Amino acid sequence: MEEKNEVLEYLKQIKETNKKRLFWSRLTAVLMAVFVALFACCVPAVLNTLRTAENTLTTANDTLLQAQSIMTDLTDTVATMEDTLESVTKLVDDSSERLVNAFDNINSIDFEGLNQAIEDLGNVVEPLSNFFKKFK
Repeated sequence: MEEKNEVLEYLKQIKETNKKRLFWSRLTAVLMAVFVALFACCVPAVLNTLRTAENTLTTANDTLLQAQSIMTDLTDTVATMEDTLESVTKLVDDSSERLVNAFDNINSIDFEGLNQAIEDLGNVVEPLSNFFKKFK
């Protein structure tokens, strides 16, 4: 009889253990179902987000390449403008030097001597003019 009691005791323990295992199995199954449902819902959203991020990064990369091209063009334009400015500066320097020389030459003209020469020429030409008027 003792054996029977032992067997009954073992069977009760097995029953208790099986109840616990059944509870944990059901809980695990429910949690797995919830996890699978969440995974099924979240994966498309995550993939969509990744596609959007990829498109955004591609657009940003294209924009950066365009900005780099614009910066290169601007650098070239600035270099050209610097060369033009140097040319204009040289032209102004040369012109101002020539203007200074021209004004120096104009200032060196002896206007009093020139006026005197014109007056002397007028004095010489006037008698000739009077002489030739008589032949008209």
